[in-house]
Amino acid sequence: MALKKYENPQDLVDKINEYIEICKQEDKFPSYAGLCLHCKIISETMNIYADNNECVAEALKKAQDIREEYLANIVLGNNAKSTTGAIFLLKQPKNGGYQDKQISDGNINVNIGFKNLDKKAFD
Repeated sequence: MALKKYENPQDLVDKINEYIEICKQEDKFPSYAGLCLHCKIISETMNIYADNNECVAEALKKAQDIREEYLANIVLGNNAKSTTGAIFLLKQPKNGGYQDKQISDGNINVNIGFKNLDKKAFD
């Protein structure tokens, strides 16, 4: 499969970095869809570039880390409306893939209380 848009992968890496910088300047969430639109390619094509070039894959991983940090900062902030959306986005695979799960050490403690029983109940 020949990809003609970016014959030199470094050109795509430069566009990825350009998008990240624009988002930082505008305090805008650097979404994967926005990144693909900025580079004027669809997400499937971006994935092909990443699969075939280590520099592009590394640039996309950097963008993913920046998205994850951006969302984590919202969650740790004080705006409750933004927090709910940020938590949802952090659960998406491209933004960290966080999961809600209860961690158990395997020990279960049970307390049983007996009321109104006389001594005969245990004989």
